[in-house]
Amino acid sequence: MSTAPVVALAASVAAIVIGPLAAASATAVVVLGTRLREWRSRAAVSAHVEAAMASVCDHLARLLTAGATPIDALRGVAETAPAPLARALRQAAAAGELGGSPADALARAAPACRGLLPLAASWAATSAAGAPLAPALRGLGAAMLADREHKRAVDTELAGPRLTGWLLGALPIFGFGVAASLGARSVSILFGTPLGLVCLAGAAALDAAGVTWLRALARRAA
Repeated sequence: MSTAPVVALAASVAAIVIGPLAAASATAVVVLGTRLREWRSRAAVSAHVEAAMASVCDHLARLLTAGATPIDALRGVAETAPAPLARALRQAAAAGELGGSPADALARAAPACRGLLPLAASWAATSAAGAPLAPALRGLGAAMLADREHKRAVDTELAGPRLTGWLLGALPIFGFGVAASLGARSVSILFGTPLGLVCLAGAAALDAAGVTWLRALARRAA
């Protein structure tokens, strides 16, 4: 269900009770929080699919080693795979049944399912070389598992610095609340005077630069 009507109603009530400027700030916080939750939800689904790729490759390799055809192996693995991944595997099986290339079908589905592109590349390479697919998938699954463990270790090491950076970035917002509780006119000065607007723009730019720099360091470390 969309949160837009709820946010609009809350903004109207807040504008009456606490004033337009405070209401706009509260609305912005609510909207940003909603977007952040949606982004985290999508990221969690994507991470779940990516984490399942190692077991998918291993399962495919075991079925192929046991004598299953590639089409049957794809359909068998799709039974236990996460929904987006299962859909892509069934599409690849259907393409193979119609005389097409399962590797091409997997590659087309790769933008929606992280991890499918290496699987598609391994499938295409072994098909072109006439090599057995099972050993390649077993090696790919092991490599994906090792990469996942490495990412997990890096995320654990970076959790503290990331949290510190976001807390520092959010401190100015808490500063407004503290200043208001002490009776300071920080909001009217920052938004109502030329010098205040200059200070506000400079502080926002420095804050954004600090968060961007922190994220760049985190990506480099990963």
